[in-house]
This record gives sequence, C-alpha cells and structure tokens, in this order.
Amino acid sequence: FFRCASQWLLSPYRLVCRSIMVVSRLGLCTVAGLFLFFTLLNAAWGNEESESQATVASAVVTLTDNTVDSVVWGPKDVFIKFYAPWCGHCKKLAKPWKAFAQKMQEEMPDLIVAEYDISGSRLQLSRYGIKGFPTLKLFKKGRMYDYPGPRDVTSLTAYVNQMLGFTADPGLPIPEPGGLKEKARDYFRVLQEDLQAIWKLRKAALFVVLCVGFGIR
Repeated sequence: FFRCASQWLLSPYRLVCRSIMVVSRLGLCTVAGLFLFFTLLNAAWGNEESESQATVASAVVTLTDNTVDSVVWGPKDVFIKFYAPWCGHCKKLAKPWKAFAQKMQEEMPDLIVAEYDISGSRLQLSRYGIKGFPTLKLFKKGRMYDYPGPRDVTSLTAYVNQMLGFTADPGLPIPEPGGLKEKARDYFRVLQEDLQAIWKLRKAALFVVLCVGFGIR
C-alpha cells in the first residue's frame, strides 16, 4: 500500500521533472541554434566588409624607395600622394584618397593611384622637389605636375580628367633613375646643404656671443 501510494504521489513530480528536462534541452538546442546562426551571419558580414576594405586598400598602390622609379617610368600614368605618417593633414587625406583610388580603379583603370611615405629619405625629397606634406604629383609621359587644387574626390577626379587630356602646362621632367654616380652626387649635395646650414648657425651663435660680450662690458 505504501509503495503504491509513494509511486502515486511521486508520479506528478517525475512528470514535471521530465517536462522540465525536455523543455530545457529544447531551450538549449534553440539557444545553441540561434547562437550558431548569428555567428555564421556575423562571419558572412565580416567577410563581406573585409573584402570591401581589401578592395579599397588594393586600389592604392604603396610605393617604396625601391619601386617608385619603376612605377613613374612605367607605361601608365601615375598620381602619387607623397606623405609622412606623422602628418595630420596626411591622415585627414587618407580616406578621400582611398575613395578616389577606388573610383579611378572603376572608371580609369589605366591610371595608377599610389602613395609614397617619403619622410625618411632626404635624397628622394630633393629629387622630387617635396617641400611639404602631403604633396600630390601627377606623372604623365615623362613629365610630373604638381596638384594645386582641393583634396576631395570630386576635385581630384576633375583634375585627372583634365590633365589626362590636352594640357598646356609643360610640367617638369621626371628625375631619371639614379645609378651609383647620381646617388653619390645627390648625397654630397645634401651633405653640402647640411654643412651650409651648420655654418649659418655657427655664425649666428658667434654673433650672439659677441653682442652679449659687448653688452656686459
């Protein structure tokens, strides 16, 4: 009697426990399924965004001291942004320059849009006549042209469309790829400029010392 009564009393409890276990398992499966779904969806969005960013990044060709000569003397016209990583104006131009490069990649694939961190090479600064950052130069058929206009996508596009047609501006000759003799000459020219600057500083310092000495007397 007591065994039957205990089973009768415990049967609803067991039923409730089994129901809770079934619901919890279904709930765990549902949560796991939703988690997997959103994880895959997020991965798909992430891949699409990264592919888009990679396309924008690949539209801008990164130049170095070893590659710049071969590109500017290559068969295609080149529009180069000469910049320094620490320059605030260069950082501000980064996003419009990438957008412009992507636009040119779609509309004008024969034009190379590039960027060149030239801040660490005084010889290259002298060769290309870079006096500030950023400097934009268009290289076309052996000549180079300074870009003088606003640095937005619309203005850059209009300038390229104009310059790659007929232009009365003769531009400046692109510096020839330097051999050992030319590099040595450039090096000594930069050294001479440094020595002249040091001599001017020494003369100025000597003048200040003399003035102070006479003033004390």
